[in-house]
Amino acid sequence: ADDEYHIISYLSTLLQQIDCYEINILATTSGLEALKIISTSHIDIAFLDIDLSEKDVTGIDVAKRIRSLRKDTIIMFVTNYIEFAPEGYEVSAFRYLLKSELDNKLRSYLQLAISQLQSIREKMKNEKILIEFNKILNYLDNSHIK
Repeated sequence: ADDEYHIISYLSTLLQQIDCYEINILATTSGLEALKIISTSHIDIAFLDIDLSEKDVTGIDVAKRIRSLRKDTIIMFVTNYIEFAPEGYEVSAFRYLLKSELDNKLRSYLQLAISQLQSIREKMKNEKILIEFNKILNYLDNSHIK
């Protein structure tokens, strides 16, 4: 999501030129539309501008919504405003990519992001979920399920 269409177009072109991954791109120039997309789509890596055209929805707001829905989505801010970097810690942003450095750093950042995503997914696959047997029995006793 970026309020500048030419940045979305350029970023999409760069991503499509990276041959080693199958990439499906969902792009928007609207923070409100970005909120809709993330609520209805599975997003692995989100590239967000911080300063979106709507004054009431920023890239940080979109990132917070992503984080509330999915802990494993990689969030990368593509921006000219590095001074907002501290706010990115609140949403566990993976990287800040300055728009002026797209050509030089996108490929390596994407490779790092994919490695991070694979690592997170591997940990989640091996994660055990503990449920107390007493809680299950209490639930069954207190419900109409017999």
